[in-house]
Amino acid sequence: METIKRIWKSINRKNIFAVTTFSLILLMILITLGGMVIFKAQFDESVSIENQEEYTEYNRYYALITSDDREDFWQAVYNGAREEGINENAYVEFFAGDLGTRYSMEERMEIAIAADVDGIIVEGEDNDSLRNEIIKAGENGIPVVVINQDVPESNRISFVGIGRYDLGQTYGRQTCELAEKMLRERDEENDDESRGEKLQIRVLISQEADSNGQNLLMSGIREEIAANTALEDKIELDTYTIDDSGAFTAEESIRDIFMGQDEVPDILVCLTEIYTTCAYQAVIDYNRVGITNIIGYYDSETIRAGVDKEVIYCTISMDTEQMGRYCVYALSEFLDVEHVSEYFTVDTYVVNKENVDRQGRVRSYEE
Repeated sequence: METIKRIWKSINRKNIFAVTTFSLILLMILITLGGMVIFKAQFDESVSIENQEEYTEYNRYYALITSDDREDFWQAVYNGAREEGINENAYVEFFAGDLGTRYSMEERMEIAIAADVDGIIVEGEDNDSLRNEIIKAGENGIPVVVINQDVPESNRISFVGIGRYDLGQTYGRQTCELAEKMLRERDEENDDESRGEKLQIRVLISQEADSNGQNLLMSGIREEIAANTALEDKIELDTYTIDDSGAFTAEESIRDIFMGQDEVPDILVCLTEIYTTCAYQAVIDYNRVGITNIIGYYDSETIRAGVDKEVIYCTISMDTEQMGRYCVYALSEFLDVEHVSEYFTVDTYVVNKENVDRQGRVRSYEE
């Protein structure tokens, strides 16, 4: 009897083992088959979507060439150009900006000419090397639109931007307004030590101090301030040249104003987005908030935040997307009918504490 029981238990253990093994093998097969079915379904779906996807073909290809594609200013210009390009059946691209090596604008112009693009939009600089590249593009049948700063005698088909003299006048008006406010506050504080001292106003200019565009802008600032007789003998205006030849040299130059000089100016007038951002940060870092005021350029998120916090008194900006749209329109118009307006004026506005909300958004534009 005991022998029979042992044999029976042995048979049951073998059956259990066999059933378990068979079940595991069956489960693995089912999982594998299920995975294959799911993979095939997903693959068939992706192939179906790929087959259904429509590829847009453009009739024209425009190259956008700027000094720094990463700046908010140029990104906004590009957005406007790209949208207008879709309307005009033209593809717009930041050209040769992501090739690993950082090429100069002149080198990218050379590449664009060799690539035989249909049109070029280039940031203007008043120098012979860029002027020669624009002339070369025209000789190769490629129309060029210059943006933001004109390049005279370059045979460009059109300039899109704002008049530098008019921009200078806007800077001058805002500078006068801020200077009057600061002088009024100083008088109300009855500070005998500072009474009679001139407000120091410093305009941050590029190394290209002899460029026509920059000279026109400074003329607008000086003439607008000179016309305000209430400020006569109460302010002193000078310029400070910024080294912007490298990635961080502009920031270092602006910090030198706060570190290496006996007297820090009362008002800094910044003519570029980079100068404005660097000055804003330096005023905070060197505890000059409420002492040194800033008049800036453009209205990036950072700059609007500075206006909202009243570190930046105001900033002068323009409709950058409109600028991009005008550039593409000018190229397409020229290619279609072989003539186009030589100048497109972009709308400008002043952003200050009154028209910026707590999130740094502009509520309304002041012309």
